[in-house]
Amino acid sequence: MSDDRQPPEWMPDLLARIESLRTLIPQAIEDGERETPIRERSVENAIAFATRLGDVARPGAFIQHDGLARLVWMSGKVEGVRHFTEQVAIKFRENHLVEFVLFREEKGEIGTSDIMGIAHVDAILGIVSDLGLDHVMRSR
Repeated sequence: MSDDRQPPEWMPDLLARIESLRTLIPQAIEDGERETPIRERSVENAIAFATRLGDVARPGAFIQHDGLARLVWMSGKVEGVRHFTEQVAIKFRENHLVEFVLFREEKGEIGTSDIMGIAHVDAILGIVSDLGLDHVMRSR
C-alpha cells in the first residue's frame, strides 16, 4: 500500500464509530458487562491500516472483549436482505501483527471455507487477494 493515497471517504464515519466505542466501553466496564478496556495501540493500528486502504468499502468496526480493534467486511445478499456469504475480518494486535478470519464461498458441497491465521499487517491484503477475497472489501 502506498502511503501517498488519500484516506477513504468513509474515514470520518469510521473515526466517529471508534469515538462512540470509546464512550460505550467504559460504561460497559462500569456496568459489569465487560472487563477489558480498549487497547489504544490496537485502535491506532486499525486506524493507520484503514487510512491506507484507498478505494474499499467501509468496514464495520468493533472492539472485541479482549480490548483489540477489529475491522470487518462482508459481501452477499439473500433475497434483498443483508446476509454475508463471504467475510474478511481483521483483528489488530498491539504490535504489527493481525489475526484474521476469512470466509470464502466455495462451489459444491463444501459451502464455505473458513481460513484463520496470524500475519504481519503488511501481508494481510496480499493474503486476501491471493485467496480471491479482495472483492469482499470492495463490495458496497
